[in-house]
Amino acid sequence: TWPLLPQAADHVFGQGTPPLNVWAMAWVRHQLPRAPLQLFDANAFYPYADSLAFSEHLFVPALLGAPVALLTGNHVLAHNLVALLSFALAGLGMYLLARELLGGDGPGPFAAGLFYAFHTWNQNELIRLQILSNQWFPFLLLALLRYFQGPSWRRAWAVAGFYLLQSLSCMYWALYAPLLLLAALPALQWRQRLPLPRLVPLATA
Repeated sequence: TWPLLPQAADHVFGQGTPPLNVWAMAWVRHQLPRAPLQLFDANAFYPYADSLAFSEHLFVPALLGAPVALLTGNHVLAHNLVALLSFALAGLGMYLLARELLGGDGPGPFAAGLFYAFHTWNQNELIRLQILSNQWFPFLLLALLRYFQGPSWRRAWAVAGFYLLQSLSCMYWALYAPLLLLAALPALQWRQRLPLPRLVPLATA
């Protein structure tokens, strides 16, 4: 990512998609407090309606960047800091998931976090913040794992919350997240053998 950090106020990773994403995030932050029911009726591609839906809406990244945008008025800086934050959150999420699976700290969880944050897919997608925003997958799996270890309504809503965060970060991940759950849920149920009534909170959430 170097030298983006010292140039984060007026540079982006590449051409094409980053300016589009800067605009989309800025529009979400502009429209949400003013007319949330017209969120997709963006100021581009006139006279077409709902033009934000022509590409990624980046709803969650826009919210993550809102404090920076509000404090500085710099939407490029907000976009870049969210991109860099996605690496940190991805690494943290996978570290926590690996620590849970391996039963403690050590080089394994750290290496898992490092590889998940900076694997070649992420390096290749630096210019597409929506694809880079895959940091919620490890948190989703961790919340699901903890639900099966001790079902509760709080843990069920945690699963739903991370599912929502991932789905509203990228339309592609909204399509792929159910595939991940379809693979994980039968495996966890086979392992834990929860009675069906104990799955009701999870299904409801």
